[in-house]
Amino acid sequence: MNEKELMDKLARELPLTAAEEAWLDSHLAEQTTSPVGALPQEEPSLAWRSELNERLLALQPKPKRRPWFLVGGLASGAAAAALAWAMLAPTTKVMGPAGSIEADMVASHELLVQQASAGLLVDDGAQPVNQDVLEWMENPDDSL
Repeated sequence: MNEKELMDKLARELPLTAAEEAWLDSHLAEQTTSPVGALPQEEPSLAWRSELNERLLALQPKPKRRPWFLVGGLASGAAAAALAWAMLAPTTKVMGPAGSIEADMVASHELLVQQASAGLLVDDGAQPVNQDVLEWMENPDDSL
């Protein structure tokens, strides 16, 4: 069997005999294993990758840490806010049978004095009384 005749049959797409197919299969198997076997068996070096990783680590910015005074400042601010809320939180008193108006007035006055001494006095929106009106009401000479 001639290789040239076999190639001509393949080019014209003619049917092959069993012997020709066996010969073609054996030669194809030899050719596919020989180039793979001819490759070098050494493993590639990964030194270049290690060097690249080192360079990338050098270029990467270092993570920034928050300053300690920022964290401490936030904690101090939260503590001050909690203290101010505790001092200024409105408390409701239910006047029971044992309570009196005078006792409530004294307690309110003492609370306002404590808040004023701490610098936490809150304006409740009360308007000052017009003194002219009080003088007019107290003047006995004025009559209708």
